[in-house]
Amino acid sequence: MLRGWTKANGRIMEERLIAAVADYPELYNSTLSSYKDADKKAKAWRAVSLQVELPEEDCRRKWKSLRDMFIKDKRSEQRRRASGGIHRSWKYSWQMAFLTPFIQSRTSQASVTMDELDEEREEDDKEEEKMEGSNPNFVIHEIEGEHSEVDPPAGWQGARRKRRWQVDGLEGAEDEMFLLSLVPYLKRLPYEKKSAIKLKFHQLLYEAEFQ
Repeated sequence: MLRGWTKANGRIMEERLIAAVADYPELYNSTLSSYKDADKKAKAWRAVSLQVELPEEDCRRKWKSLRDMFIKDKRSEQRRRASGGIHRSWKYSWQMAFLTPFIQSRTSQASVTMDELDEEREEDDKEEEKMEGSNPNFVIHEIEGEHSEVDPPAGWQGARRKRRWQVDGLEGAEDEMFLLSLVPYLKRLPYEKKSAIKLKFHQLLYEAEFQ
């Protein structure tokens, strides 16, 4: 079990970790140039570690576990819907909804395959290996829980490809400006209120799109 994670405070720590990672798109949005920037990602993980108040390596390992469980839940949801069944969402499904655009196929022109997620995990593993090699005190702690193996969506053909962020002219710019206008207000709020607002915002977006 990871240091600092106990049955008593586990859920609180996980929710804090999810909220902290959400602040740093370079840790999960592979369409950004910063996603390939090892230095920026390292700085982001250090910031996450400070916010969650746990060792950086523990945050990395726990996040990988949470991300895999989220992917598994989304795959189950897609299958249930295809078969007309009822899907019981995972406990952090809505909190981690900000990952949805990067793991689900939306259109044939801009889709994200499950194979690409395997690539992301491989990149994370390589990054951790580099850290371990450069820091003799770096220790990777194994965590309990399964890691899902995800299959490509049915009907996908062709070679694996990297997704590209697409902004549709003025509409995309307008959305970006709106989000940027909220930053000054968020910065004035204490950490607890800020996290609550961000989680609520993710929930509203998730409900508007998928419910």
